[in-house]
Amino acid sequence: MKACTRQREMAETGWQHLMIKAFLTSPLGRICVLFMVATSLALLIACYVKWQNLQDVLRTELSNVHNIVMNSASDRFHQQEAMFEIIGERLIEMNAVENVEPARQLMAGVIDNNPVFEVYKLIRPDGQVFAASDSLIGAESSNLLATPYTAETFRTALGSHRLTVGRTWYSDALELWLLPVRYAVRNSEGEVELVISAAIDLEGEYNPWTVRNLRPGIDVYVTVRAPENERFYPLYYEPFSSFGADKRQVYGNALPESFVQTVIKKMEAATGEPFTTLLQRDFTASFLNNAPGLAPAMAVSGYDKDHQYFFGIRETIPNLRKDFIVWLGLILIVYIFVNALVAFMLYRMFKAEERHQARLRHQVMHDSLTDLPNRYYLKAHYASWAAAAGGEYALFFLDLDNFKFINDHFGHSVGDLVLLEVSKRLTQLCTPDMLLIRQGGDEFLLLMPCVDKSRCLVAVEQLAARLNEVMVVDNLKISVTGSIGITYCQQPGEALEALLVKADIAMYQAKKLRNSHAVFSEDLQTKSDERAIMESELRGAIDNAELYLVYQPQIDAVTGEVSGVEALLRWSNPLLGSVPPDRFIFIAEDCGLINPIGNFVVDTALQEIADIHRDHAGLRLSINVSVQQLVHGGFRDYIKQKCADYGISSSLIKVEITESLFIEDFWQIESLLNLISSDGFSISLDDFGTGYSSLSVLRKLPINEVKIDKSFVQDILIDAHDRALIKSIISIGQSLEIPTLAEGVENIDQALVLREYGCNLFQGYLFARPMRLDDLRAYLQGFEPYPFSTDSLSD
Repeated sequence: MKACTRQREMAETGWQHLMIKAFLTSPLGRICVLFMVATSLALLIACYVKWQNLQDVLRTELSNVHNIVMNSASDRFHQQEAMFEIIGERLIEMNAVENVEPARQLMAGVIDNNPVFEVYKLIRPDGQVFAASDSLIGAESSNLLATPYTAETFRTALGSHRLTVGRTWYSDALELWLLPVRYAVRNSEGEVELVISAAIDLEGEYNPWTVRNLRPGIDVYVTVRAPENERFYPLYYEPFSSFGADKRQVYGNALPESFVQTVIKKMEAATGEPFTTLLQRDFTASFLNNAPGLAPAMAVSGYDKDHQYFFGIRETIPNLRKDFIVWLGLILIVYIFVNALVAFMLYRMFKAEERHQARLRHQVMHDSLTDLPNRYYLKAHYASWAAAAGGEYALFFLDLDNFKFINDHFGHSVGDLVLLEVSKRLTQLCTPDMLLIRQGGDEFLLLMPCVDKSRCLVAVEQLAARLNEVMVVDNLKISVTGSIGITYCQQPGEALEALLVKADIAMYQAKKLRNSHAVFSEDLQTKSDERAIMESELRGAIDNAELYLVYQPQIDAVTGEVSGVEALLRWSNPLLGSVPPDRFIFIAEDCGLINPIGNFVVDTALQEIADIHRDHAGLRLSINVSVQQLVHGGFRDYIKQKCADYGISSSLIKVEITESLFIEDFWQIESLLNLISSDGFSISLDDFGTGYSSLSVLRKLPINEVKIDKSFVQDILIDAHDRALIKSIISIGQSLEIPTLAEGVENIDQALVLREYGCNLFQGYLFARPMRLDDLRAYLQGFEPYPFSTDSLSD
């Protein structure tokens, strides 16, 4: 059980894989793939746009923070500059360089009353400190120009009329990191008298660049540029851990040149101006800072030209990525949901379309009524079936007998039910290795493996027996028979069309006997080829004037006079020679030529008999009419019009029909014959006794004459059964007041016996053979009535 379950699961999995593969290669699958590609591209574009948007938002927010801080610091520096300017005037007034003690007291008071500053220094233009806060032990003995750490920024202060910043330094005495701000005090001539230097605690609350209260997560960096060597020195970093662990090392050295150049290029790219131009004014630039050694960050950097320092803030991209990842997670959920939904819907549409296509393929490959495979299915699967059968098989071609009768007299709905029952019975007889096909109409094909021909014949007999069983359809008991053509294939790869042609030939042969079967043979093939040639030649017979009429007189059994003539069709072909009617009339019926040929007979016979009537008025004319010609919608009007064209009374024309054919269309023919009879034409029933006629038929139809077939007449003198049959036919005619005509009368004894039985008319070689028009005219000119005595006839 587990193994079976596993096999089923594997089969289902394999089927699903095939379905998915088929889906992906289908138009809907390609649409699905294109949609996924499009949504993926849209996702990438959205991610790019969102990332850029997040950067723009961050850039805007950082720029706002930068502007706030930088403006605030600038304002503070301007206030301090104004204060130092006032203090500087007082220091000049007291000649601070010479009177150090008053200057020291003044500055000590300033520091004590201004919490922004921690300590001060007063410096002569030569860099020598001449006064300093008491906490700065040994400061008065130092010279700023003599120390490289302070010399560059001190010179900047000497050359500036504004407050400038110096390099950050650490006070061991105060244990503070201090930022010096310097202001050069000038006399009325503009010469520098002294420089005021005050220090701000960078880690205190008066740091001009702190952003702690504005936006967490921001890195701050402040640098100063030494004009002499164009090196950049850090003034303040926050948080310091982002830039290095050793403050002395960081603040004590210039920034790496590579880092500086990278940032300069970024600023130039952001502003579109060279760096030297930017130094001539205040500016702000925002850019993505991915300098070596630092985590990628969005940076905003600006320059304060008045106070000659650079102020920048940055926020690392990882912070930005967090927002992006949150957004991306939501978008991915939507992306996956939409793509899954679209894929699911398209896959469902594909499966629905596959089911629809499967139904269409089934409809194309199967008969709509019986659901049996049809000829399209056969063409598509014949090769594979033949290969599976091993190359030896039989083809049965079944055609139901008299099925048109069922449709015409019980209706097509009943006919459909009959076909369903027939297909059901055939299906029940079929084994899995057989292939049953509905060819169309009332035709079925059956392919079966056939190594042993005797097995095939047994199958045919079983099929015929099952088919012959009475079926109850719509409360009607109906019996159906079939004609079966059989052909064998013993050569692998034989073409289907060739087999169908052979089976059709055999079926046509079986159709002659009905409820029978026939096996294809070369003899049948020869006959079929001859028939094909005959059909081909027959199509040009009228245009080539190969058809003509002969006339055989009909003699009145009482008066011995010529009562009328029967027009008989003849065909003389250059290839086939003289072809009798019994060899080509049925071909004309099968191939649809019977109507033009029938019209030719009617037109020619009436035209020629009109010529005979000039000398023999009242001579009756019998014209043979095929059932197909009779039921043709235009026959009645055609014969009436031709009679009018040639001035012949319809009462002189007898329409002959063969009783062995009309029985299948009895009700239709009954109405047609009644109409033709109402037009004045006589109806003659030919070959009576050879088919399916009955007393009810003679009673119901407007029959004016019954013709006894020559097959009964020829043995009337030696066969008591034929004599009894002829007597019965004549007696029936007399009881129904229908004249009888005996065909094939070839000797006087036959004529005398028929006359004795009461036959009304004779026709046969005893009186005349069929003749052409000129011979008929001569025959009638020299005709003398037959006295019907043994002596006179023998003379």
